[in-house]
Amino acid sequence: MEKSYEIAANWWATRIKNGKKFNNGENDTTNFLASLLATQNALNAIPNEEKLNKFEKVLAKRIKDELKETSTVIIKVDYNPDDILLYAAQKAEIDSKVFPWKTIVWVEKNKVTVRDGYDGKIETIFNS
Repeated sequence: MEKSYEIAANWWATRIKNGKKFNNGENDTTNFLASLLATQNALNAIPNEEKLNKFEKVLAKRIKDELKETSTVIIKVDYNPDDILLYAAQKAEIDSKVFPWKTIVWVEKNKVTVRDGYDGKIETIFNS
């Protein structure tokens, strides 16, 4: 039976492998071009399966350890990944520019909730 920390780590690994969401909610030319550039940079830095697997394992362990100290672990990216994601990315030799902007995941012992990008709806992806 999967645990919340495994679900959350897998969600992030899948997101950086398949996703490219670089929307900050602004529609002007400057922000459109920034989004386009961030998307291209991310596509050029997508990690291989070995790195993604290592990232997922390191992240799951880190979340599990954090959950021993608090009831909710918040993992997020504004324009750059937070310390938890950055730690796992560095251990797996993954470039931080692959993380989607304005994305947040809330991990509790028995629940995982996500907001995928600026315009994403908040949804529960795991609830035991």
